[in-house]
Amino acid sequence: AFRHILENIPIVIRPDELIVGSNSIAPRGCQTFPEYSFEWLEKEYDTVATREADPFYISPSTVERLKKVYPYWKGKTVSDLAAESMDEKVLDVFLNHGIFTVGNYFYNGIGHINVDYAKVIGKGDTVVSQVPASGQSIPKNGVIILYTEKDSETKEVKVPDFKGLTAAQVNTLATENGLNVIFSGPAETAGALSYNQDIGKDTTVDAGSNITVYFRQENIAVD
Repeated sequence: AFRHILENIPIVIRPDELIVGSNSIAPRGCQTFPEYSFEWLEKEYDTVATREADPFYISPSTVERLKKVYPYWKGKTVSDLAAESMDEKVLDVFLNHGIFTVGNYFYNGIGHINVDYAKVIGKGDTVVSQVPASGQSIPKNGVIILYTEKDSETKEVKVPDFKGLTAAQVNTLATENGLNVIFSGPAETAGALSYNQDIGKDTTVDAGSNITVYFRQENIAVD
């Protein structure tokens, strides 16, 4: 389908344009994305052009084309997937009673909030284990690896060399490797650098593990 679109979509170049190209045939237009949702638009074919909020003109020929396309997406959309994951009572309140709404977050592909899938392992619906374990402390904005299947293969990483770095550099390196770091010593003091770590370089550990990194002020002379 994607290849068909790229091979058949018309190239739009309008008079006097300095930047050419458009995502629709109209100078000011938009596309519909049935893979996200479509039922809301089906209900508004006759009213979307005259509604108070965000009116859109849809030509009769376009409506007929949409009527042929939309049935294919029934039960396959992002909003269908979201509905399947919601409690039935909550879904009823959302859809039928207007007590609350998740609006565009339910119907469209807006990415203001996204699950960090790199840190969720497995395809289950329930978290069965985690690293670090419950009750362990982690630093602010630390990493937690969640496992949603009992047989999920534990994600392992190699501990990098944290020595000779500032606190900011240690944090960046830990994040890149899916690890948590606990600072020991004057990490936030000017001139402080890391000089040791409790788990050595290249040691294999579970992703999300805590690594203690030790700091000292390198610019202080000791007699």
